[in-house]
Amino acid sequence: MFYAGASRGYRSGNFNSGLTYLFLQPDEGGYAKPETINAYEVGIKSQFLDRRVRLNAAGFWYDYSNQQFVDVQGISATLQNAGSSRIRGVEAELTVLPASGLTLSVNGTYLDAKYRSLSLIGLDLSGNRLISAPKLSGTASIDYEFSISNDYALQAHIDASYRSHQWYSAFNGITTPDGNSYKPIGQNAYALVNGRLTLDIEDNLSIAAWTKNLFNKRYVSYAIDLHTAFGNNYFLDGPPRTYGMELSYRF
Repeated sequence: MFYAGASRGYRSGNFNSGLTYLFLQPDEGGYAKPETINAYEVGIKSQFLDRRVRLNAAGFWYDYSNQQFVDVQGISATLQNAGSSRIRGVEAELTVLPASGLTLSVNGTYLDAKYRSLSLIGLDLSGNRLISAPKLSGTASIDYEFSISNDYALQAHIDASYRSHQWYSAFNGITTPDGNSYKPIGQNAYALVNGRLTLDIEDNLSIAAWTKNLFNKRYVSYAIDLHTAFGNNYFLDGPPRTYGMELSYRF
C-alpha cells in the first residue's frame, strides 16, 4: 500500500516568565511567537512471503516557521523562536519471521534537521543542526519463543539501539566571541544493548530476568551550558547498566 499525506500544525505563542522579561517588548525576548509547521509524507506499507516479511518505509519533509525551542544562557532558560527550520528524512522498518517462534526486526532513520534562520546573542546560527537530532538512529532486535512442555514456555529477547552524534545546543559546538565554548554540549555516537529472558509457567505465572545497557555504556542524555553563570556545564548521564528479576501472576 502506498500513501501520501500533507498537514499543517500550529502551536500558540507564550510569554517568558521572570522579572528579566516583565518589562520587555514582545520583539525583545519577552514573547515567543506562534509556531507553524507544514508536514509532508509519502510511504509504503507492505507484506509478502505469506506475511512472513513486513516492510514499511516513508520519506518526510517538515517546514517550520518560528519554531519554538528552549535556549539556556547562564541561569536563564527562555523560549525562543528560530525564524525557520527544516526537517527531512527517511525511515524504514523490516520485520522477518524466518522460522516458528523467531522474529527479527530492524528499523532505521536518516534525519537532516537544520535551522534555516536563527540568530542568538547576535550570532547567525543558520545552517546549524537542530537540538537532539542525530543524523542516524536505529534499532535491531531478536525474539525467540518456544515451548519446553505443555506447561512451560521460554521467551528470549535482545535488542540494540544506535544514535549518531547529536548536539544539545543550537550553537553546535562553536566558541562565542567571549570565549565560551559549546563543544562539550553534545554526545558522540553510541549504542546500547538490552536483554530479557522470560519463563512462562502454565497460563498465569511468569519469571523474568532482564538487563538494560548490558555493556554499561556511559553516555550523556542531555547537557546544558552553565559556564557563563557557574564556570561549568551540566550533564545528565544516561542510566548505567541495570538488571533485575520480575515475578508476575495473572488472575
